[in-house]
Amino acid sequence: MRLQRVAVVVVMMGSLACSGLDEVFRETMEGVPAPAPMSADAAPAPAAAPASSGGSGNAAACQRYIETYNALTCLGGAKMDAAAMCTGQDAMPCDISKYWNCMAENTRCNGAMPDMAGVAGCGSPVCM
Repeated sequence: MRLQRVAVVVVMMGSLACSGLDEVFRETMEGVPAPAPMSADAAPAPAAAPASSGGSGNAAACQRYIETYNALTCLGGAKMDAAAMCTGQDAMPCDISKYWNCMAENTRCNGAMPDMAGVAGCGSPVCM
């Protein structure tokens, strides 16, 4: 669950950076306390991985999205780190490669600005 939240925040920050709203987000979040780290005693036991392949294609799909994102000319050289974004994706208990593929297919520029209309329909990278 924590990896999912991190992935959502990272994607959200990447999207905000594309739209120029990253500063607004930082200012809004300024002063909001970070959650306290959980002790090893309080941490929930990890869920057992399903017998299916789960997220075995997630990292490759994530990598395709990052490559597409990093190739956008309207970002002024802003880049995402694929290692930070995609590490652990294959360990997820579900397949969210459709999300990453949607993001890759719909990430584009509209002139000098990122076009966020397409990625808005991609949903969230969450296991249900």
